[in-house]
Amino acid sequence: MPDIFLSYDAGEEYWRVRFDDVFGRAFACNMVRPAQIQAETGQSYIDDLAAKGFLTPETVTVVLLGPKTYSSRKVDWEIAAALNKIGSRPAGLVAMRLPNHQDHGKSSVNPRRIPSRIADNLKSGYIKLYDWTESQRELETRLFSALKDARQRAHLIKNSRALMERDMFR
Repeated sequence: MPDIFLSYDAGEEYWRVRFDDVFGRAFACNMVRPAQIQAETGQSYIDDLAAKGFLTPETVTVVLLGPKTYSSRKVDWEIAAALNKIGSRPAGLVAMRLPNHQDHGKSSVNPRRIPSRIADNLKSGYIKLYDWTESQRELETRLFSALKDARQRAHLIKNSRALMERDMFR
């Protein structure tokens, strides 16, 4: 079973807790808690994620997309880290719209309402966008699909944007 690295905006703490309540017994789930990584720049944060074992080639980063997630530099850095090679390949990446996201349940998404790196990689065909689920089987399918894509579709990764230097709304 793949390990999960959970990426979320601080305003989505309810959904982080809900994710842990629903999936915490079935999946090994890791996330950066306040004060675990004291990085001054995006690159030092990314380097620390790999050095401290948050991300491995068998990790899938699950990004919880709420209404303001696109504005979080921490989430931007965590997505960039998942798209970088860790050993021989990148980690898997899953983007999941929360029920409070403006585009939840819609067949398309406004790219201005999601992190730019997610939008870039949706457009390239590297990742898929999902809505929130509480099905363990569905999450497991998404995780294994993301690992397969990391092995077979890494050439589609778009990760050339500059790292966000600050949060947009804080």
